[in-house]
Amino acid sequence: MVLSLLMAMALTGQEERLIDFELKDQFDDTYRRADFLGKPLVIIGSARKGREFNPLWAQAFHDSLQPLGLVDSLHFFSVADLRGVPFFMRGMIKSFFPDNRRVRIAMDWKGTLAEGLRFNKETSNILIFDENGLLQHREVVKEVNSVQLDSLLTTLKRLLIPPASE
Repeated sequence: MVLSLLMAMALTGQEERLIDFELKDQFDDTYRRADFLGKPLVIIGSARKGREFNPLWAQAFHDSLQPLGLVDSLHFFSVADLRGVPFFMRGMIKSFFPDNRRVRIAMDWKGTLAEGLRFNKETSNILIFDENGLLQHREVVKEVNSVQLDSLLTTLKRLLIPPASE
């Protein structure tokens, strides 16, 4: 995995970083890039076609990391790719979002993150950034499956659990 990341960086000539952004969630609370530095960040985002998978993956992460005591060691950020929604429909679309304040979803009306992070419109997208905002892992997902979940968890554990000293 490290080799493939290094090869990808060599091909692009640079590391991929979390872009600057400012988005509001369904409760009009604002989120910025700076809010997520200092801890690893998991972004789960999609357009309409992938939205059904986002909560399933969020729950899978929670269920996998909770027994290890790692849930509070990272940031989770859910993003809805809403580019293309006409302005006059925003209120109606917003009403479809959960009214539970524990389930916050940033509404990306302009596609700032979705375009900047190259979301696939047909699926759910999971990106893991380190505490400095450097991309460590990207997966395009649908249903939760053990292969992709294990791969993502391996990346998170590498970021969250210090190596054992010998």
